[in-house]
Amino acid sequence: MMYDMDPGLSGENVLQKMFHRSVLYSFSGFFTVMLNTAVDGMIIGHFMGMKAMAAFGLIVPLYSLISLIPVLLRTASQLNIGMDLGRGKLETARRRVFQMLMTGLCASVPFLLLFTVFRGAAVSVLCAFTAHADDTISMAEEYLLWMAPAMPSIMVCPVLHPVMQLDGDARRSPFAIHVATVVNILGDILNVMIFHQGMAGMAAASVLSCYAELLVLLLHYRSRTSLLKPYPCMGFHKEWALALSNGIPVMLHEFTAFLTGIVINHFAFQLAGEDLVAAVAAGNSIWAFLLPGCLAVSGAVATLGGVSRGEADHKGVRTVLLMGLWYALIPCSIYALIFIASAGPAANFFSGGNDQLFHMSLAVIRGFAVSLPLVAVCQVVERYLIVVERKLLSAVIGILEGGVCWIVFVRILDRAEPVSRIWMGHLFGELALALMIAACFMVYLLRAGNIRNVSGKHIYSVTGDEGESQYVLEATVSNFKEATAFSESLRIFCSDHNISSRLSMLAALCEEEVACNTLQWGYSKGSDGAVDVRAVCENKAVILRFRDSGRHFDPESYISRVLITDKDPARNMGLRIISGIASEMQYMCIVDCNVLILRVE
Repeated sequence: MMYDMDPGLSGENVLQKMFHRSVLYSFSGFFTVMLNTAVDGMIIGHFMGMKAMAAFGLIVPLYSLISLIPVLLRTASQLNIGMDLGRGKLETARRRVFQMLMTGLCASVPFLLLFTVFRGAAVSVLCAFTAHADDTISMAEEYLLWMAPAMPSIMVCPVLHPVMQLDGDARRSPFAIHVATVVNILGDILNVMIFHQGMAGMAAASVLSCYAELLVLLLHYRSRTSLLKPYPCMGFHKEWALALSNGIPVMLHEFTAFLTGIVINHFAFQLAGEDLVAAVAAGNSIWAFLLPGCLAVSGAVATLGGVSRGEADHKGVRTVLLMGLWYALIPCSIYALIFIASAGPAANFFSGGNDQLFHMSLAVIRGFAVSLPLVAVCQVVERYLIVVERKLLSAVIGILEGGVCWIVFVRILDRAEPVSRIWMGHLFGELALALMIAACFMVYLLRAGNIRNVSGKHIYSVTGDEGESQYVLEATVSNFKEATAFSESLRIFCSDHNISSRLSMLAALCEEEVACNTLQWGYSKGSDGAVDVRAVCENKAVILRFRDSGRHFDPESYISRVLITDKDPARNMGLRIISGIASEMQYMCIVDCNVLILRVE
């Protein structure tokens, strides 16, 4: 039996829009939060001198150490809460939010102790193999002491940011970071340029900005439409440990970056003294502007890959991967060129008139910028492997990309000039890893996956969570004619897969009502409206999933508020039909897009 569907209707039109939105919102947020680090570095280098810049460079590796728990929690939240929503398990998702928040608060305690009671020991470890001046060490310790109060916020906010996207309030995440950045920059100007509080003033401004960010995020829960309000649960269950395990590869990446920062600082000091350490710090500050491109794209792969994985939509997972690679290779390359062109003024600002520092910083900044697309490709593949539960392979790539390849090539290029060894080692290391991934991954893509064509480009079988066979029909409909055509194809499709003629007809009627109502009322006139429709035949039941990027509309809430009291049968006919047919209805707003799941049985 052939299902007469337009081959251009891929069923992923809205998924692609969700990916674009996720990247846009995440990039806006990441870029702004990295602006805090970059501004700190610029103000320190320009207004506080090279000693202060060397102290800042000395503690930069600690940012990777601090990031170990946040990246673990963020990745676990993105992937697991997304999978919960893809499966329609709201209660599990709410419980997961609470568990992650409590984990973050508990994890902040040892960092509070490390940066207060044991700050001297922490700085001693960072400069164990180098002879930094006493003033440099003192300034580094002062910064850590004043930065310590920010630890609870730093651990909790990374959980809340993906929750905002998955809970239909994606714009709040970048807005919270924008507020934090304004607070940070104003605090830096007041504390350093006006009140001359030095490194303590820089850290105090960062603390205030962290709590401003947390406050804006928590205000989300004042909304009645929030579905992911934390659900308190006693004790941490097995699901908590399994969720955290998905973030371990990314945590290993950050831990490798932390160790690599110490080793690279050691190499730089041995090769050219504190001047090269300061130049590497300048490069890391500019890298803070570049890194949002990688984080936004890889984060979208984790979030939407997790949702697709939860839906058992293997084709959607691959679409997310391909979009991630496209973003890594094209937009990230263009983004890198902008920073290569502006490297001169940036290096001049960092150098503060020091010619030697200017030339070193210029080379390092340009070298780091060139490697951005390669880093983005590696991180996209890392996240994809976590989504498809290849965590060991993801961890290996993360460790190599986190700095092992960089260190290896710095040692190999022993005949190059000191500055060239640093930036060329980074570039060649990422290039070698990207080429190795490309070769291995092509083989993996050809052999992996369980999509099997049945009859037509949009019909395939998958294996459900419990091993049962499922059959899938999907398309993107953009007008009433296509919605009606899909309805007829759905009726035949269901009948062909052991669904009774009655349920087949009811499922087709549901699809046509939802799709047509969404196209008519969900989009403004003149806009390109579209609805991704996916039907799954499972255990003699039909599960329908609808996605659209139109106006937010929660049919569950509307039915409970309006239809129960409105007795006029002539009004809201479509919703009345759907509520009468569907045995289960689940609405979610993910990345500002409507997602509706209906079960007909």
